[in-house]
Amino acid sequence: MLGKLLKYEIKATARTFLPLYAALIVFAAINKLFFAINSDSTFISIISGIFMAGYVLLAIGIFVITLIVILQRFYKNLVKEEGYLMFTLPVKPWELITSKLITSVMWSFVSTIAVMISVFIMAISKGMFSEFPEAIQNINEFIVQYFGSTGVFWLELFLMILVSTIAGVLIFYGAISIGSLFKNKLLGSFVGYIILYLATQLISTIVITIFGVSNAQYFENMVIPDQFPQLVFWVAIGLCALLGAGCFVLSNYIFKKRLNLE
Repeated sequence: MLGKLLKYEIKATARTFLPLYAALIVFAAINKLFFAINSDSTFISIISGIFMAGYVLLAIGIFVITLIVILQRFYKNLVKEEGYLMFTLPVKPWELITSKLITSVMWSFVSTIAVMISVFIMAISKGMFSEFPEAIQNINEFIVQYFGSTGVFWLELFLMILVSTIAGVLIFYGAISIGSLFKNKLLGSFVGYIILYLATQLISTIVITIFGVSNAQYFENMVIPDQFPQLVFWVAIGLCALLGAGCFVLSNYIFKKRLNLE
C-alpha cells in the first residue's frame, strides 16, 4: 500500500514541479544564448537582463515552492478536511507520513539538481573542461589530507545531506502534527514549530557541548587528525537522525492516538 501512496503522491506533485523545471532549463538556455551573442546593443542588453532576472526569480522560486508544497501537502491531506478520507484508507499513519516524507525529500533533491543543471548550462564553455582535472586533483588532495579517503568523504557528505534533509522535513511534519491538536490548526502548527525548534536547539547544544568537552585536546592543539573531521560528520549525522526519528515518532503517535480533524 505504501507503493500506491507514493505513486499517487508523486503524480500529484509532479504536475507542479515538472513545468517549473522545464521553464528553468529554458530560461538557462536562453541566457546562455545571450551570453554567446555578447552584443553591445542596448535592446539586447535589456532583454538579456529581463531573462536573467526571470531566471534568478525562478531558481529562488523553485526552492520556495518546494517548501510550500511539502508543507501544504502534509497539512491539507492529513490535518484538514482531506484527512477524513486519508485516514479511512486501509493504511497505518506511519505509511501516510512515510509516503509524504519520501516524496518531499525526493523533490528537494530533484529541485537542487535542476538548479545545478541550469547553472551548468549557463556556465559551460570551451575551455571549461580543460580545468576540471586540476581542480578535481586539488579537491582530492584536500580531502585525503583531512579525511583520509575521497570515497568515504563523499559517502559521509551524502549521508549528512540526506539525513539532515529528512530531519528538516520531519521537524515541519512534527510541528503540523502538534498543530492538529489545536482548534486553530495553522496557529497551532506555528506554535508547534517554535516548540520543536527550541527543543532541537537545546538537544543540539547539549550534544555539541558534550562532544566539544570530550574532544577538547583537538581544539587546544589546533591539529586536525584524519579521524576528527569524520567524527564531526558522524556526530552531525547521528544528531540529525535522532531529531528526525523523534519527530517521526511524535507525528505517528499524534495521528494514531490523538487524531483531531475537527
